[in-house]
Formats: sequence, structure tokens, C-alpha cells
Amino acid sequence: MVPDSPRIDEIRQEIARIEAEGLIAATGTVIEKYTTTNKQSGRTYEYYRLCDSKGRFLVHIGNSKSEWYRIFQEAIQRRNYITELKEELKLLAIAQQTPSILTQQQTQLKSPTTA
Repeated sequence: MVPDSPRIDEIRQEIARIEAEGLIAATGTVIEKYTTTNKQSGRTYEYYRLCDSKGRFLVHIGNSKSEWYRIFQEAIQRRNYITELKEELKLLAIAQQTPSILTQQQTQLKSPTTA
């Protein structure tokens, strides 16, 4: 087994730090904007809601100035950043395994074959 590189340790620590910061949005959740119109005044209002990956309503967030809007925006940003870091971890794991695979293949190519 190939030992972990310092970068892998850094990524794992970064993921742990982000997870400790606060709420992490579930995979596929998004913030959607919707509008309503007041029948009496005719004014249009914009609101936001949290929806799952199938577009189903989960939570009413309020307007873009609400605390809940900021909280869910940050939760989605944390989720997206963690997803990127985990993808980088996968690539590093593959890169660590690749040299040993290449070395094995090169050794097999160099060894003489007897007929």
C-alpha cells in the first residue's frame, strides 16, 4: 500500500474544518426563486425556497435579505466545496496507484520472452 501524500492529509483536514463550520446542504438541494403578486396592490414579491433534487419544496427561506437565505447559501457552498475536495482525493488516490501499475507493466515489457 502506498502511504498517504501530504496533500491527501491536507484535504482531509480541510474537509473536517468545513464540516465543523456549520450546516452542510444535502446532495442535490438547491435554492429556487419564486414570485407572488399581491392581488390588492399588484406588487410583485420575490421569495426563495429550498428544494430537493426533484424540485420538491423542503423549506421556505424568505427573501434574499433573510438570515435563512444566507444560512442555506453558505450550506450549499460548503457542500459544493467538500464535493470538489472529495473529487480531488479520488484523483490523488488514482495517481498514487498509477505509478506502481506502470512500473509493473514496464517490468513485464522489459523481461525477455523465450520462444
